[in-house]
Amino acid sequence: KLPVPETRSGPEAFAFDSTGKGFYTGVSGGKILKWLPETGYVNFAQITESSNSSWCDGNIGTALAGRCGRPAGIAFNEKTGDLYVADAPLGLHVISPAGGLATKIADSVDGKPFKFLDGLDVDPTTGVVYFTSFSSRFTPIQVLIALGLKDATGKLYKYDPSTKVVSVLMEGLSGSAGCAVSSDGSFVLVSQFTKSNIKRYWIKGPKAGSSEDFTNSVSNPDNIKRIGSTGNFWVASVVNKIIVPTNPSAVKVNSDGEVLQTIPLKDKFGDTLLSEKLPVPGKRSGPESFAFDPTGKGFYTGVSGGKILKWTPEKGYVDFAQITESSNSGWCKGALGTAFAGKCGRPAGIALNSKTGDLYVADAPLGLHVISPAGGLATKLADSVDGKPFKFLDGLDVDPTTGVVYFTSFSSKFGPREVLIAVGLKDASGKLFKYDPATKAVSQLMEGLSGAAGCSVSSDGSFVLVSEFIKSNIKRYWIKGPKAGTMEDFSNLVSNPDNIRRASSNGDFWVASVVNKVVVPTDPKAVKIDSNGKVLQTISLKNEFGNTLLSEVNEHNGHLYIGTLTGPFAGIMKL
Repeated sequence: KLPVPETRSGPEAFAFDSTGKGFYTGVSGGKILKWLPETGYVNFAQITESSNSSWCDGNIGTALAGRCGRPAGIAFNEKTGDLYVADAPLGLHVISPAGGLATKIADSVDGKPFKFLDGLDVDPTTGVVYFTSFSSRFTPIQVLIALGLKDATGKLYKYDPSTKVVSVLMEGLSGSAGCAVSSDGSFVLVSQFTKSNIKRYWIKGPKAGSSEDFTNSVSNPDNIKRIGSTGNFWVASVVNKIIVPTNPSAVKVNSDGEVLQTIPLKDKFGDTLLSEKLPVPGKRSGPESFAFDPTGKGFYTGVSGGKILKWTPEKGYVDFAQITESSNSGWCKGALGTAFAGKCGRPAGIALNSKTGDLYVADAPLGLHVISPAGGLATKLADSVDGKPFKFLDGLDVDPTTGVVYFTSFSSKFGPREVLIAVGLKDASGKLFKYDPATKAVSQLMEGLSGAAGCSVSSDGSFVLVSEFIKSNIKRYWIKGPKAGTMEDFSNLVSNPDNIRRASSNGDFWVASVVNKVVVPTDPKAVKIDSNGKVLQTISLKNEFGNTLLSEVNEHNGHLYIGTLTGPFAGIMKL
């Protein structure tokens, strides 16, 4: 493994120096690096003027790919020494042999902007450039949505340096991730990652201008590279299934699409994904918390716009319930649904009463609700206590021994849309509440909490933990026993804790943790603690899920389920 410097990541494709001494590769933040055995990595070129700036480093550079650049496919014209780059968000570029700032060739074709470029190759016989778009509807940051919806708007393009014209050769491709021209220039192969298929487009000969299926024998093919003049190709392959590790492999195919060799890469490089992202449908986002179906077949989660979704491996997401009558309307989707949370609803903490099957929901702006096992429209239980309206509900849990519901308010002064103000001012007006289904009474148990984000009742029902996100602290409120009705500091070892969930019946808990820095929280982690507040295990989630606004980690059947405040996906990671 050759670690990439300067907190850059993702060397996605390679182009080899004509001297045979090293390679070029594009990385996050818009840089093209050159690697030699003697010097290691050195800067060679950049996609934009901004690419060399420090704010294009690390995860900020990934998030700002539209400004910094994100090189995907790259290939040399061996005769001229020019290096061509398909930059995922910023279009087709070329870099002279001297390196430096790339020259943009095209960011659209026929007046239609590129959305998500990916693979690229140069015809070794003519110098013509072939490149792909993974999707013409979705951008790189929406790749999971494209996969989840089985998007089929990918295209194959051709750029002729002699005429400087870009043209469309193929469309309707399902995740066109890579392409490779044959050594004799007679055809180009195009991988369809989503469809586990490779197509062949004939460049010359009696079939010129036509396409055909080449092979279905390579699982989820990504980049394709020809092997010299042998007529064979290497294909990067994974198994893109939910939960199951991806089993990366190098697959060699011949010019007839026959598999000649398969080399598993798992032992040397690990599973490139021990996790999976489950894109949320319908322009909804932020599956913040999870409740698991008693049958063990799936989970429930609340998303923007006031919907509660149910997910199962067989069906994916289906609508289960809604907070308001408006939640199913079109204007509760996307950014509008987030903006109109006060009308649509915004479910935060959720938990099932495993005995009755009722699903309780702390809706951030609209109060405490319950949903029957049949789903449908939620019933509002309370939107105030002692005549004081809730401003910003957040965490929720159900006592597994009594069915009593515990829930928090992040703040009693600021609403959900003012969360950054609350954090900036170090607001300490959060509270812990109790709802007893037997009496239908809501009572206040704790106040003066600094960002009371999550809560979790112990498996024996003796206490409830409450996280203070702003203060990086967790408190314990005793429900029963000699300390009943009192509270104490439980742990200050978890940075900016959000939701807390019981790990199992052994008394441990999982805590969602981030480092709350300026702009966005960073370094999401799953932290396991015992009933004494001791940290037992810390799992970094950054590599698998990026610097997501982590809200929850919830263990179920040997996997961690990853919740996000604003992300378009729920995550699953195998323990």
